[in-house]
Amino acid sequence: MITPNQAISHLLVLAFTLTLCHSSGEACTNAEGAETGAACGEEDGARFHRHHEAPGHSHGEGGRMVQIQRMTCEDGAVARWNSPDRGVVTYKVNNWAGVDLETALAVRRGVSQWERVLPFFAMHETGDDDADITIELFDDVLPGIVGATKLKCRNGREGIRKAYVYLGLRGVGVVEAQNMAAHEIGHAMGLGHSDQSHDLMHARLAEKEIDERMICPSNLNRAGLIAGTHSYAIPEGDWAEVDCWGRIRG
Repeated sequence: MITPNQAISHLLVLAFTLTLCHSSGEACTNAEGAETGAACGEEDGARFHRHHEAPGHSHGEGGRMVQIQRMTCEDGAVARWNSPDRGVVTYKVNNWAGVDLETALAVRRGVSQWERVLPFFAMHETGDDDADITIELFDDVLPGIVGATKLKCRNGREGIRKAYVYLGLRGVGVVEAQNMAAHEIGHAMGLGHSDQSHDLMHARLAEKEIDERMICPSNLNRAGLIAGTHSYAIPEGDWAEVDCWGRIRG
């Protein structure tokens, strides 16, 4: 069983890595040397994510394109859950902050949004410490950071072996908790940041309508996961949010 001290130990490692990323000011790069849209570092075969603002992108005369980046493994390959016969991704929630039931359920709803978008995965909660995704609920993660995700992914052949999600929920409302969880689970599934300002996976989600309404994954998020490339772009006018039952809004 994971103890609070073990969870804090993981968080201290995360804190050290995030400090390195902040001081370097560099974004992770994919195998081609392009920015992945998430600042990160490495420790014990892990890839770390922290929020920063992604730049906009334009593609010639075809108008502005919006894109989603992918997290990468240590070898530069796209990070994904690989097993072809895998139909389930398991997750465990450790409520170290002792948040109330309503907030804890909101976190779980944020997780379940992704099984509406990903028809090839079901998100199942478990009490096992070897769950695919471990979600740690704290009062605070780190100063100025309300959420963070760490992936263990050595290479593209093995794919993601484990993901850790950290949420700081002090003073956070139910809607905001759900949106924060949904955003970080997107990273746990292998997505980086989107440069579409209203997208669930935008780097500055916390500064937008995160506490006003439920924000669901978009068609860009879904296409990025299915495509499996280091980045995926669509015309800005084609972007649409998917409601939390998997249907395109609009």
